[in-house]
Amino acid sequence: MPADQRHASHTNWDLIRDAVSGSESASTSLEVVVRRSWTSIYALIRASGRNPTDAADLTQGFVTDIFLSRRLLESAEEKRGRFRTLLQSAVRNYLTDVHRGQTAKKRGGNSIDCDFSKVEPLVADHSHDPSHAFSTRWAACLVRAAAEHAKTLLHESNNALAWTLFEERILKPAFSNEDRPSLAALAKQYSLRSTGEVALHVTRAKRKFAEALLLEVTSTIEDPRDLQEEVRELLMLLDGR
Repeated sequence: MPADQRHASHTNWDLIRDAVSGSESASTSLEVVVRRSWTSIYALIRASGRNPTDAADLTQGFVTDIFLSRRLLESAEEKRGRFRTLLQSAVRNYLTDVHRGQTAKKRGGNSIDCDFSKVEPLVADHSHDPSHAFSTRWAACLVRAAAEHAKTLLHESNNALAWTLFEERILKPAFSNEDRPSLAALAKQYSLRSTGEVALHVTRAKRKFAEALLLEVTSTIEDPRDLQEEVRELLMLLDGR
């Protein structure tokens, strides 16, 4: 089972604690935090004006100098609140250091395998500032992680059709900006008896997805009182992307 799935119920703060603990699972916890975060890091750096090659190198540099060296993790005081805010600030500080020539050097060896070519088309639009680019990518990653979690749960409970209909009716149009297929069209396509049956399946999957999304967002905050505000901000980002 992939590390991300094994740690699905752990918050980023749980993983940070484990990553600096020296436990047997410390390196795995560190890898999970990095993999949850690197696309947002790359988005911020690209939106800061770096070209794809430099942005990729700087992302790997941040991973090596800040994440893998545990500098960020060891300084991550829980009172600092949302992991999104902490990470964004750390990336900005890193870019400032690079600009001053303090950490600028070619990377190699101790890094993670990032497929920048797949992410580049998603972040190439520079019409937004770096902060917006970072947070929008962060929100999209949380949504996709929640979708994978909900999909797995629905398939395991023999509700694969509910997921398929939810994906066709809700998720795909949301990410592609295409028109939603009608309930009637979906009923015909999947040989269902009525539009009501389609709606029932979609509602079932939507509830499971909402639960999964709340879990994903909860994993990025330390104070439960921040949950509603964080969800509101992330949904606004996705709606306006």
